[in-house]
Amino acid sequence: MVALALSFLLEDLGFRSCTAASGPEAIAAARRAEKTVAVVDLNLGGGMDGIATAAELRQSFGIPCILASGAVTDDIEAHASAAGATLVLQKPFKAETLKAALDEAITVRGQ
Repeated sequence: MVALALSFLLEDLGFRSCTAASGPEAIAAARRAEKTVAVVDLNLGGGMDGIATAAELRQSFGIPCILASGAVTDDIEAHASAAGATLVLQKPFKAETLKAALDEAITVRGQ
């Protein structure tokens, strides 16, 4: 349900989106088509958490990742940064916050 709401929000902001219920699904989606940026939940299923998924997307495909979590701690931010995540967003977040994060991630990709 949350992924669907995020998908609608991304589309409202002018982005095309796809959803994945697990880390392996996100990796498979990245293989199928070029992605500009990924918004990855920390608590993904399928044997890969959001940090591992973000690391794989960044390392294998060069996709900048925004990690989303309901409980952001210094430890989570440090692990996310070490994995190559561009930003960590505290859920819930506003559309403006997501848009700014997406813009930053897209800028990072262009560098």
